[in-house]
This record gives sequence, structure tokens and C-alpha cells, in this order.
Amino acid sequence: MNGINSHSANTGLTNPIDYQADLIVEQLDRDESVIKKYNFRGCFPVNVSAIDVSYETVDTVEEFTVEFQVQYWESDTTS
Repeated sequence: MNGINSHSANTGLTNPIDYQADLIVEQLDRDESVIKKYNFRGCFPVNVSAIDVSYETVDTVEEFTVEFQVQYWESDTTS
């Protein structure tokens, strides 16, 4: 997100192609076969939650929430 808006100078990237990306989400059934595919176009992060650092959870990789803004989305099916 520093590329979008730098904390030090309050400046950042101005060309959307430099900070947007397409995201793909595949919905799986119980045997892990893809039943539906979503393509989210022109996505960029608008909020990233804090990453807690502690020794309490030693068996977990860092977990945090990211909220994305999406230009539009498509699906491989209509139902």
C-alpha cells in the first residue's frame, strides 16, 4: 500500500495499471473439484489489518485481513 500512498511524502502511484491486479477465486465442492470460478478485475487493497506479533500462537502463520476495492467481476457461469 505504500506504493499507492507513501506515508513520508503523501505521494504514490498514479497509473492504475501500476497498482491494480486481477484476482481469481475458485469455489470448490467437497471433493475439491472446481464448481465455479470468479475473476475479480482491477483490484487494489484499501485496508490491511494489523499483524499481531506474539509467542502465544506458535503453530500459525501470520494471519491478517485485507479489504480490496474491485472494478468489476466476472463468472464462468451465469447460475
